[in-house]
Amino acid sequence: MIKVGFIINFKSSQWLGGYNYYKNLFKCLDNFPNKKIIPVIITDKKNELLQDELLSKGSDLTSKNGTLIYVTCSVLESEGEDRIEAFLGRTPGFEVVDVDSLWPSVLDGDRPDRGPFVNLSPATCGTDGFFVAVLLNTA
Repeated sequence: MIKVGFIINFKSSQWLGGYNYYKNLFKCLDNFPNKKIIPVIITDKKNELLQDELLSKGSDLTSKNGTLIYVTCSVLESEGEDRIEAFLGRTPGFEVVDVDSLWPSVLDGDRPDRGPFVNLSPATCGTDGFFVAVLLNTA
């Protein structure tokens, strides 16, 4: 079984599309064979504090040479790169895996952005906003 954490904060974002997105996502997860993916819903905390807490908890569950993937549906630097920088500063033994090295083996086609992280936005890629960081536990 895999537990996946979802941060939901409708009060601050006023994003009704988010409600429908999560509703459909949870319905799909519920239909996943053998219920191998269990959604964990987390609400009512300031996003940055909550994201820091999730990264810390995730790091505790990541074995040596294991991978921790941090994803947020945001284009805000404070919820993406800043969270990773803060995490690396307080958590020895983790390093960033450059997504450029992973992209060809995971996804088809050209990568729409560059850099160690995935940063997608409506302005640059015609998608919703997403940030993805891949971290390796070397401790």
